[in-house]
Amino acid sequence: MDHVIQVRNLVKSYGKVMALRGISITVNRGEIYVFLGRNGAGKTTTIRILMGITEPTSGEVLVFGAPIHANPIAIRERVGYVAQEQHFYGWMKGEELARFVSAFYPTWDHNEWQRLVKRLEIPTNQRVDTLSAGTKAKLALALALAHNPPLLILDEPTAGLDPVARREFLEILRESSSNRTTFFSTHLVDEVESIAHRVGIIDQGQSRFEGTVDTLVKRYRYLSIPSFSPLQEPSQEMINLLERHAIHLLHTQHHPGLLRLLLQSPSPNAFDALLADPAFTSTFQGEATIQNLSLEESFVALVRYSSASSSPE
Repeated sequence: MDHVIQVRNLVKSYGKVMALRGISITVNRGEIYVFLGRNGAGKTTTIRILMGITEPTSGEVLVFGAPIHANPIAIRERVGYVAQEQHFYGWMKGEELARFVSAFYPTWDHNEWQRLVKRLEIPTNQRVDTLSAGTKAKLALALALAHNPPLLILDEPTAGLDPVARREFLEILRESSSNRTTFFSTHLVDEVESIAHRVGIIDQGQSRFEGTVDTLVKRYRYLSIPSFSPLQEPSQEMINLLERHAIHLLHTQHHPGLLRLLLQSPSPNAFDALLADPAFTSTFQGEATIQNLSLEESFVALVRYSSASSSPE
């Protein structure tokens, strides 16, 4: 079985409020899949359904090839889960909590627990309610990993971590990716590029993109035109030229001495073809340039400017 998580046309409504509007996700075995979206996009609702905590309104959810409610205990034994907010027994110390949690997992590995505690610098001799939010997040990760789960589901796990702890957290995920599948939700776009094999983007409860980071960033470019160009606003002729190359104008930005156009195309070759088009070169006489976007800029372009009706790849 190549797919560890399969979500098809998932819908979740709370009365008249639609939290999820038919999203679809496929997570392959052994990959780090980053589930990216703004706050309130529907990431936590999706994860709560994956964990069997929340019932979907409609749609199909398979984990390890089986419906999540077919045998929830057996499935959860194979999943390491870190929730967005940690809810521990505050009166317990870390070691006590580990002994408590270990009883639920036949594959609990005490040596791995000790290794993670040392690696993440978690003080296990303190009451949990005295720990900082960041240390609680690290404790949750250690508890989730100590039973060597084949699937790790993380809901905004680094939100409370300082930059050093966040880097350590991501390094552990990267190191363990060869024998584990990780589904990792976040709104912190800069985390994605260094660890993700593939990305799924959700916005307003809808799937907007699924694919590699490289595929996403190649869809967008900035076309920068000096202010002395005849075009102070994109003319219809310019828009027609872009459309001939299957390039869409998403947004126009005015900067001192510069007009910058945000462009989108499903084919990265379209931008090269535009640059080589005689109509383009004759209009700008070599003064216009095309620049790549960063991952964060590409994400913003997708969720803010691209058509909400566009289907994920």
